[in-house]
Parts: sequence; structure tokens; C-alpha cells
Amino acid sequence: MNNQEKRILRLDAMLRDHEHLVANVVCSRLGVDERTIRRDLMQLRKLGAPLRYERSRRMWYYEPGRPLPHLQKLPGFLATTTDRFALLLSLAAIEEFRGTSIHARLQGMYQRMLEALPPENATRYSKVIKKIRFAGPPVPPIKPDIWTMLINALEEPETLRMEYITGRTGKCKQREIDPYLVIVRHRDWFIVAHDHESGEVRTFLLRRIVSLEGTEKPFKVARGFSADAYLATSFDGDQSTGPIHHVKLRFLPEAAQYGREFVSNATQAITEQPDGSVIVEFDTGALYAVQREVLGWGGLVQVIAPAELQQLVTVATSRRLRSRED
Repeated sequence: MNNQEKRILRLDAMLRDHEHLVANVVCSRLGVDERTIRRDLMQLRKLGAPLRYERSRRMWYYEPGRPLPHLQKLPGFLATTTDRFALLLSLAAIEEFRGTSIHARLQGMYQRMLEALPPENATRYSKVIKKIRFAGPPVPPIKPDIWTMLINALEEPETLRMEYITGRTGKCKQREIDPYLVIVRHRDWFIVAHDHESGEVRTFLLRRIVSLEGTEKPFKVARGFSADAYLATSFDGDQSTGPIHHVKLRFLPEAAQYGREFVSNATQAITEQPDGSVIVEFDTGALYAVQREVLGWGGLVQVIAPAELQQLVTVATSRRLRSRED
């Protein structure tokens, strides 16, 4: 799909959303001159769009009640199997956002996209969408006002005051945070934020937030924090404020295939051993998350380094054995 076709799709989306377009205003949004926008609108009209122009206000709009264009007439629109599959995957992925306030908005956007297709294609695509599923636990609901407040604070950095239910005690506690990043892990939403009380970067579950309100206090991201670096050395989306450790795990021969399939983060390296075992190495500060993973393998994974992780696993294993004996 060339640049003109992409612009035409954007113009159509804006018009379907009942926007009234002024060429010299839209050109700045799309990064082209006014003459180019006018040519694009004329091409859109040739495709059957019910475009009307109000000369007194120099506005373009879709005439209400008229059939909208089938944009599959564009030469590059969903021309390949890969394009069509990409569209179908994105339509099915809407369910990943259920529980957030943008779920309905996404549904509306993609419904309008389907309506831009010839009816027979829209029907066929709708059937295929039902055959693509994103499996996993139900998406935890997130209060709309919390979601809205968070997005606003990410757009215009603002310290937030929240009431948060802690995981260990289950008690509700008030704290102030500077939200840096939102991540999704196992269909759960998290805020990575600077916690004013501890003075550290912490991760908070959105579904544990009871209330969230603005403070009208702007903030700057702490020097040295990088979202890319944070994610590059996280473990399954988890991270800690402690030092970054080099983790070295040995998957025994009977679990070697699991080691080859193991995914930690961007720093990972996998080495085959002569005895059939597999060594997996990576950097992370989230030793507590690695500990949970190692314990889940039931003795098929050995911790070679660091010593701190060896200690965590040894202590947790001893507790499990004592609880079984009791």
C-alpha cells in the first residue's frame, strides 16, 4: 500500500467518525500540502464516497444516510493474504482490551473498517475472526475512571495519588506515584511507576487500584530510567529496583527441550552442553520472579548463578519440604 492509499484510509476513517475536514488543517496532521489533500479527497470521491463540500466554511464531510465506500477498491488495500491475516488478527485481539474503557471504542473502529469492505468480504472475515482466539485467563476488569486518569497522566506527566491493595497483606494503602510505563503480562495490566514513599521504581497491578486521582503536580522521569532498558532486563515483565544480576540456569538433559524453548528477555543466550543439558543465561533484577519459575520446574533446573538466587531457591525448597512433612 502506497502513501496515498494510506492517507485515503485515514481520511475515510476521520470522515466516518463524523469529522468535518478542512484541507489546510488536515494537511498538517498528515504531513502533506493542501493540494495533495484535495487530490486524495477527489480520489476518495471516485471510489464512491458520498463526499460533500461546504464552500462557505471550506469543509468536507460525508453526506448522512448515504452508503459509504468499499475501500477494498484501493489497489493495495488488503491485497495480500498476509495483509488480510494481519487485519483479522488485530480484530480478534480486541478481546485483549476487554475490561478497559477503550474496548468499546476499538470495537467501533474495527466495525467501521469492516463496513468499508464489500458485504460479501465483511461477512467472510467476520466468520474467520471467530476462529482466531487469544487464550488465557479472563481479563481482569479495570475501572474506567482509573484507566482514563492513568492515560491522561502518561500524556501529560502528573503525579497521581492512589489507594492500592497490597499483595502480601491485602490491606488498602494510600501512596503517590509518578507513572512511567504501562505493560501487559498474562492479560493483566501493570503500571511501572516511581513510588514516592520508597523512592524506588515499582510495579503495580491496575486491578488492585481502588482509586486514582490527580495531584496537579507535574513530574520528570528519574534520571537513568529507560523503558527500553527496563524491559530488556525484566523477567516476564517483572523487574525490581535492586541491582541487575547475571542469571545462569542449567536445564537437565530430560528438560533440555524446555531450556531451548525458554524465553526470558532480550539479553538471553542459550548454550548446548555435551551431556545433553542446556545452559540459559540472561540479565535481570527480578530474581523473585526467576525463583518462582525455577521452583515450578520441580528440580529439573539448577541455579548456577547468582548466589542470591541459589539462596532464594534453597530456602523456598526447604520450606516446601517442611510443609509436606508437617
